[in-house]
Parts: sequence; structure tokens; C-alpha cells
Amino acid sequence: MYHDKGISMPIQDPDSDDPSIDNTGNFDATEHDMDRATYDPYIAEDLRTRIFVFPEVFLTKILHLPPDWRTVYQTEMKTIRSSKAFKSLLKEYSDTCDSTQDEKMLYHPFNQAWNAGTRALCEKKGKNDKAPPRLGLYRQDSQEVLAGKAALSSDSLGLFQSLFEGSRNSLRSIKDNGLSNNLTWAQTLHWFEFKLHPRLLDQGAGCQYRILSEDGIDPAAPAITTSDSSSDPHNGVPFWTSAAQKRPSTGSARTGGSSKYARVASTPDVSAARAKFQNEAEEKHSIAVEQAAADSNERKKVSLQCARYALEMLSSAGFRTHCINALIASKQMQPLYYDRSSIIVCKDFHIVDRNGDVTDFFIGTIIGFSKLTERQRGIQRSLCDDSSMVEKYQTYTTRCRDDPKTVFQGVKLNLTVSKAETKVVLTLGRIVSRQPGIVGRDTCVMEATASEYEPWKEKELVVKISWPASTHISEVEFVTKARKMAREMPQSPIDGNQSDWALDHLPDIVHSQDFGYDADSPQATLRELFLIAKWANDQTFLHEDRVCRVTVQEKLYWLEELKTPREYAQVLVDIAQIHKWVYDHPRILHRDISMGNIMWRRNRLGIICGVLNDFDLSSYRDDSGATSRHRTGTRPYMSFELLKNDKEGRPPQHLYRHDLESILYAVLLLTRCHQLDGTLPEGESQLVHVACPKLDGWVYLPCDKLQSEKELFFITSDPNIEPTTTFKGFKPWLKRLYKMFRTGFKAQSMFFDQSGDIAEEASAPPPVDQFLPIAIEYTPPQAPALFNHHTLAGNVDYVKFLGACRSFGGESLRLRNYQLVLDEET
Repeated sequence: MYHDKGISMPIQDPDSDDPSIDNTGNFDATEHDMDRATYDPYIAEDLRTRIFVFPEVFLTKILHLPPDWRTVYQTEMKTIRSSKAFKSLLKEYSDTCDSTQDEKMLYHPFNQAWNAGTRALCEKKGKNDKAPPRLGLYRQDSQEVLAGKAALSSDSLGLFQSLFEGSRNSLRSIKDNGLSNNLTWAQTLHWFEFKLHPRLLDQGAGCQYRILSEDGIDPAAPAITTSDSSSDPHNGVPFWTSAAQKRPSTGSARTGGSSKYARVASTPDVSAARAKFQNEAEEKHSIAVEQAAADSNERKKVSLQCARYALEMLSSAGFRTHCINALIASKQMQPLYYDRSSIIVCKDFHIVDRNGDVTDFFIGTIIGFSKLTERQRGIQRSLCDDSSMVEKYQTYTTRCRDDPKTVFQGVKLNLTVSKAETKVVLTLGRIVSRQPGIVGRDTCVMEATASEYEPWKEKELVVKISWPASTHISEVEFVTKARKMAREMPQSPIDGNQSDWALDHLPDIVHSQDFGYDADSPQATLRELFLIAKWANDQTFLHEDRVCRVTVQEKLYWLEELKTPREYAQVLVDIAQIHKWVYDHPRILHRDISMGNIMWRRNRLGIICGVLNDFDLSSYRDDSGATSRHRTGTRPYMSFELLKNDKEGRPPQHLYRHDLESILYAVLLLTRCHQLDGTLPEGESQLVHVACPKLDGWVYLPCDKLQSEKELFFITSDPNIEPTTTFKGFKPWLKRLYKMFRTGFKAQSMFFDQSGDIAEEASAPPPVDQFLPIAIEYTPPQAPALFNHHTLAGNVDYVKFLGACRSFGGESLRLRNYQLVLDEET
């Protein structure tokens, strides 16, 4: 349920054809100053499945304008168009676009024009609804936006005007210097990013999912041009070759005759001129192709830059369900939308037409942004009502300006508990961990207290808020079933063995509650749109519905809070035992073992017990294949066999031994890349990271390369698995576990080789020699004996795994799982 505060980041290669890996697009991190490179590959994967739409779709489905918005908002559109301030400021912006080569010169003029448009709406509301709240767009580029995962600074931020006024920033100083008093992501309604050149806007090139117009027009189709095709850098055929092929034949094609005008013989001068012309043409074409490639790379960088801001909005700004933003490139605008299931990119449109008049789409966008409710902006107050987030600058800034982990400190969370529908109010505390991410679960874990609710009053609690797939079985079902079965296990015939020992090693969830989306939310309207839309090339986007799930459980402790190597060893052995027990009895396969999901508690006797946490991605072992469109796992800890789809594009079956391989990687990454430092102050973790370039690189590698690295790891006869000094007691573990897996994979490889040889030989019988005196009957080669892939021919199973690590430093570790069920799978 909590997630690794270090290096556990599930995703896949952006260039892969593999769907994606859950925890989809999310990765585990809690540090404020994370390196961008850590999560850029994961953002790039989310962008690979973006959806490209026409402006009409964006305005009606995301900005919630009615289909006939030009008619319905006729009065509002006229009000904005006739505003003298708006017209003057928009002309100033348009003139600036024509005259400047400095991007920063665009920020303030555009913001002023935009704000004039929103003011016009507020000063003279239309007949259709009440005046929208006062909003403003303000320059932010001079300082980073606070309380984020990385040091980022968007060009402009959209805010409630009341919050801006409370920040004591001056509009006069903003024009030249930007903000003097900084803002945070949690106070932001939306952001706008600026570029000088329209060619940097996303054109939909390479976008797999594109919604066609009613007439079947593709939003990513290139515009029709009358220019010579030779000047078009997107023309894949050099114009001189194309022209020669298309030129009609003359007299040489006539039978038995010659042309009326005989071709002049080629002279050295003519040949030289022709060669010069062709060389110049080739050079121009080469330059055009290089420029097109450079522009494409720049567009990717801009898309990534914008997505970084979206990640901050969804991961550092309270409980946002989505965010709506925009990219401005000179006189063109491209609205952008990001939520937990999809990214929508709007085809760009002109802000002003060739005559300098404002376009309908730009005015419609101003109206749409202005009239959105807080819920439609992604702010969910019914779950967590904290008006200071977006309205009160001083209150919020005082609370968490210097410590982003206090963003929810003192905030009330409203829940409904039990069949009696008892209303319970939780008071939130510090953030324990939070996964940055766009598409995916984006799990946030916080401390919490329930002083007014008697059953929870004395408990140390944490609250996990995440956005899992609605179709996936909830974690609470798995854990509840496992704990119930643990209580019902028969008494042990062996003295001293507890029948309910498993309870010490399972999380204790006291409540779980789901919150869905409203009917007028972008998620609901998009889900309906995706079902009826016409898609380019029949590439239908498979929308994954998600819910906001609030889970309350007892507090557990991180693996890194242990003090001695022996404590680490016992907790890891506990994990192997409880993992086998939940596989045998409630028949649950965990499927996401990592250092972040290995936790511990002290039981009623004060004994440290390893706890297998986070069953969000688990499945019942009788389910075939992945239970959703994603394979599961945290990439550095995933079995290398799970990192690639089969020939039909399906995720491999997740086996019991794949989780054993994950435990091996947890031992390896813990003991090879960390050491204990007993000189650190009391209360701080003594586990410190030690540079290990080869293994540290597992975090950043795309799936195909990571698979190769891990496969090579097991092929190598003597890999460097030497643990650090403080963890040297784990060396026998690593040697035995490595040998066990290597032997199994070697046996599997030999089986595949034999099967391939047999198939090749058996593909056809040898030719019959007609000169042989007798016929020799052909006997096809025999197939090798069946291979047990579940245990790699008996080399990798629970008994052998536990035998490899049942002792530490020459002394036995505590073994509790006497309730074994041994079968051919384990």
C-alpha cells in the first residue's frame, strides 16, 4: 500500500509496442528535489498513447461548452469582442509576436489580453448562467513553482484573483520581473507555456490515437498546400527523381522514328550545369530533412516539458483528478488535458485570423476556462475540503512553504464507515510517500488520526489515496480474505506454533471507500466519446476507468528503518514465508514485490515481523494471464521474462517463481547498493545508498534493454554480487540464490534449444533416393521430455529458496509457515 521511497518505477520503453506496465506510468519517489531524468522516460511513455483531437471536441468534451456553443454563448462572445481593453491588449500581443525574437516578451501581453477577456465576462454576465469566478493569468517564469517534485517553472499560472491579491505581488513588477512572492502547484488552477514558433506545437505526427471529424478528416493530416512539392520537407521522394519518373516520353517512344526535335547531345558544360543543379537540389533536400528531424525532436522536448508540469499538478497539488492547460506558440494555441487515464492534445488553432480579428475558438476557450466549476478543474472538495489550497495565499503558504510534506497537515477527510453509514472525519498529517505520475494510480500515503471515532481513536493510522483501475479487484478484498482465512486455520499439532501466525505478516486495513466521477466530469464525457468516436486507422483507444480509492490502515514501518543486518534477514525470510502462505491458502499471487512493499511491525510480543504490503496489483492464482490490459510489477524488481510480450503481443503469465525472482532482486539491490551507517542521528534511517552504476541503471533502462541486462546477469558465470561491508552476511544467500536461478534458466534454455532443433528436423522428411535397393522408413526425431516451467525443472521452488536463506551468520532464522501446500507450481 505504501510505495518505495527509493528506486521502484514501473513503466516501459516509450518505443516499445508493449501496452504498459502497471503501476501504470507511476513510479515511487518522495524526495522534493528529484532529478528530472528519473521520471522523464515514464512521462514519455504516457505521451506515446496521447489522443489527438479537433478543437471542437476539446471545447465541448473537456471545457464543457454545449455543441451549439457559438449560439448559446453569442452574448458572451459579443461582449468579449466588443471590449475595448481586450481588443487593445490582444492587438498589442499580436504586434509583439510580429516584432520580437524573445519568448519572454510574449508572456505579459498575452496574460493581459486573456485577463481582459475573463474580466469582460465577469463585468457583464450572459443570460445563460451566473458570472464566473474572477480568474487571472500571471507570469511565473522568474521563479520555480514551489512544493513540487522537481525544480520547474512554468511561464504563466492561472489563479483565483483573490489568491493573487493575497500574495502581495505587483502587476507592475510582474511585467518585467515576474513574481516576487512565489506560488505553489497546489495554488495553481492551470498553467500556460509559451514558444516563439508554431512549428514546435504537437502536430499529431506518430500519434497512434486520433479522433476523426464527422466527415472523416484526420486532425493530424497535413494541410493542403499549393507550393512546389520539391520545397516540402515531408516529401519523401527527391523532386528530381519524382519529376523524371513522371515526365511523359517523347519521340524515343515512337516506333521506327525519331523525335521532331532531336535531343541535343550532352556537352561538358551542359553536364556540369545539370550536375550542379542536382547537387544543389540534393543539398536543399538534405537541409530540409534535417530541419524536419530537428523540429520533430524539439516538439518532443516541448511535449515532455508540458507533461512535467502536468505531473506536478497531479502529484503535488492536493487531490486533483485532472488538469487542463495550454501551449501558446506565437499566434496559435494548443489546449492540453491530462488525467489518470489519458492525455488529450488539441489540434492547434489561430488566436487571431489573417485580418487580425480574434477567432471563435480563442474566445470559446476563454469562456470555457472561465466557466469551469472547481470539480471540472479537477479540484475535489467533497472528498477533502481545503479552500486554502486555491483561495488563501497566506494560510496555505505558512503551512507548507518550507516543507511540501505538510501540504495536507490538519486537513479534514470525510468518510462513511460501516453498514450504518457512520460519518467519520479523519485529520490528515504529513505525507509519508507519494508516487509522481500522470496516467496511473499516483498513490499518496499520509499519516492520519481519528480522535472522534472510538474504534480508531487509539490506532496509529495512515491513509492511502490512489486512482486504481475500477475493473481490478480491490486490495481490501485480497487482504480481508487472507486475514479471515488466517484466523480460521486449524490449530497446529506442534507445540508453540500459532495457527494464526500469518496475521503478524499481513497489513490490517480498517476501511476502504471509492469515489467515482460526476456525470458532467471530463472523464465521464470522454468515456462516452471514446465509445462512439471514429478513430484513424481503426486504432481505438482502450479507456481504463479509474476510481479515487481511500484506504485506511494501521501504520507500518519502512524496510529502511531496521537497524541490523540480522533484522533485515529475518524480515526478508518472513516475506518469503507469508508470500507462500497467501499463494497456498487464499490463493493470491502478489505480483508486485519490491523494497517499497516489504515493511514490518512489532507484534504483541514486541518481535519484529516482516509484512507483505500493497496488494493493489495482486490477482487470484486461478485467473489466467493479467487481470487488466497491463502487466504488473515494479520494473527493477520484475522477472526478466515479464519484461516482454509474446509473439501475439500478450503479457506473459505471471508465475509464482517470478515473485521469488523479485525477492532475489530485493536482496541484491538492498545489500549491493546500500550499507548501514550507525553514526547517523537517532530517528533517522541508517540505510544509505552506495553508488552501483550497473544496478542503479536498472531504474532508467527501457524494458527491452532491462530484459537483456537481467538475462545477461544470469548468463554470466561470475557476476559481481558482492554485498557491501555491513551486509557481507548476505553473501552466502546471494551465491546460493543466484546459482539456483542460473541453473534453472540454463535448463530451460537447453530445453528450448532441443525443441527448436527437433522442430527444424521434423519440418519435412528427407528426400527419397530412387537408387536405394530398399525403402527406408522415415522416423521423425522424438520430442524432449516435458519441461516444468513453473519451477524451471524443479530448480526454483519455495523449499529450495527458503533452504538458501533460512540461516544468517551461522544461526537459524525464525520459521513460522508450517501450513505448507507443496505442488508442481511452487
